[in-house]
Amino acid sequence: MTNNPTCSSHLFMNKPAKNTLDEDNDLMIPPAVTVVLEGRSICQRISLHKHGSYKSLAKALRQMFVDSGDIVECSQNNISDEDVDLSNAVPGHLIAYEDIENDLLLVGDLNWK
Repeated sequence: MTNNPTCSSHLFMNKPAKNTLDEDNDLMIPPAVTVVLEGRSICQRISLHKHGSYKSLAKALRQMFVDSGDIVECSQNNISDEDVDLSNAVPGHLIAYEDIENDLLLVGDLNWK
């Protein structure tokens, strides 16, 4: 995964609470996870079950932080929706998460499901 060395930081996805049961379908639905942008005191929540791939998650994170104006892109390159992936979704930031053992891992290192 590449990042821009001139403006590097982290976007953390905190581990969710316990799964909830969808009473209509008897399916376990993972709860929303908290997304924390390093250096910011305001967090956002995202429901992972609404995304079918890392690409979909990357687009949602881009909308959440870049398209909303929270982050000014470090480069002048505008990225189309088709070209968004985890390495460029939030410019200057690596997307990581904390697993159940409190280890910090990069999002995308494991298969989506």
